[in-house]
Amino acid sequence: NTPKETASNDSNTPIELKETASLTSKKAIDGDRRRHEKATTANHNTKSRFSNSQAGKNADICNHDNGSLAEAYIRGGLRSQSNTLETNKQAEPSRENLKMVEVKPVIPRGLINVGNTCYMNSALQCLSCADEYGLCFNPDSTRCFAHTLAILLQQMKSGPGKAVQPDDIKEEIGKHSSLFSGFSQQDSQECLTAILEKSHDDMKCSNISNDTDMTEQSWNTYLLSYGFSKVVEWFQGEIQSTMQCSNKDCEHEIHKNDPFMFLPVSIPSHSQNKRVRLHNCLDAYVAVECISDWPCPNCKQKVDVKRCVKVKKPPNTLMIYLKRFSYNCYGQRYKVNTCVDFPLMLNLSAYVCCKQPDHFYDLIGVINHYGSINGGHYTAKCRYEKRWFDISDESVDCCKNERITTVSGSEYVLVYQRVQFRSQVRADAHHSAIS
Repeated sequence: NTPKETASNDSNTPIELKETASLTSKKAIDGDRRRHEKATTANHNTKSRFSNSQAGKNADICNHDNGSLAEAYIRGGLRSQSNTLETNKQAEPSRENLKMVEVKPVIPRGLINVGNTCYMNSALQCLSCADEYGLCFNPDSTRCFAHTLAILLQQMKSGPGKAVQPDDIKEEIGKHSSLFSGFSQQDSQECLTAILEKSHDDMKCSNISNDTDMTEQSWNTYLLSYGFSKVVEWFQGEIQSTMQCSNKDCEHEIHKNDPFMFLPVSIPSHSQNKRVRLHNCLDAYVAVECISDWPCPNCKQKVDVKRCVKVKKPPNTLMIYLKRFSYNCYGQRYKVNTCVDFPLMLNLSAYVCCKQPDHFYDLIGVINHYGSINGGHYTAKCRYEKRWFDISDESVDCCKNERITTVSGSEYVLVYQRVQFRSQVRADAHHSAIS
């Protein structure tokens, strides 16, 4: 039969075709509706996952204390939420949609020796790495010394490049202290002290920091008279000496608190070329000292007392000054060449009055003195992030950790920075970079 004949002989066929077409159309509509609902649900879930993922990343950035700044990520290059998400794959955040924010790694520049100024150059290099991100010394200062110093420290961290000419800061230091006005060899630790003291004078204010513990009466009294500045916040601490009357009927105890910027420690008496550990020097510093015929202000008697010293307020930047230059019994000055082994990380807990778990310090700088009491040369080893540099005036060389702790009796000033404080400074620098 022909198709025409078949259709004419079966009268039910057109009705079945219509019903089949209707069912097919209904299934197609239902399928489209289900696909639309599924896509809508997937889109909602994707946005939710993205929101949670983004919140987590923002929290990581805000709490970024211990990681490298170069590994901090922020969200970037995302589509507008008003745009339709075509597929789940397109909506899912990927590493291609993340942008890395980097704080440019610091490569220091050397300083030109303008005439026996290696003592000043080494001090400035250690000061530069202590303020690695430029958050302490502000170039916007209206005071000449602070402004000149901040500009120089910025230039020193803009390497690689030619050595920087430090004529301006040399002149400013000479104005502050006549000891450094000429071109004779001077002491690097004394120069660093002069720089920090003058910087404080230019930067100080009468307002006490919000971070100051108001229960520390002696420290607050000191701040009210000395003034508060970034120099105090970064570089100063407080020591406490304790003496107790040996009279059993009295046993009066006296505590005396004094601010400090350098911790001056003697090198234990040994024959030349012997080695000691830094902890030996610190142990000697806090060792109990016996004092005879001390007039007790309470019982009014002269008694024997034991005096001990400990750190009451640990500074954020701890500078340990090894007393290498001393006098013999004949009044002649000489240099102690004993090697002092020092750690890359220092635990100061044994030398602090209050028992807290955060007295850990990273080594960030070393001032070395090579030569004798009559003359020599100062150099510096400085840490920027995880890299160390050996700096001698104009010369800047990368060096490994093993070379940092290789001692030769030349180590003179050790600069440590509290681990917790360094993490906070890195976080502040990171937030400044992304804002």
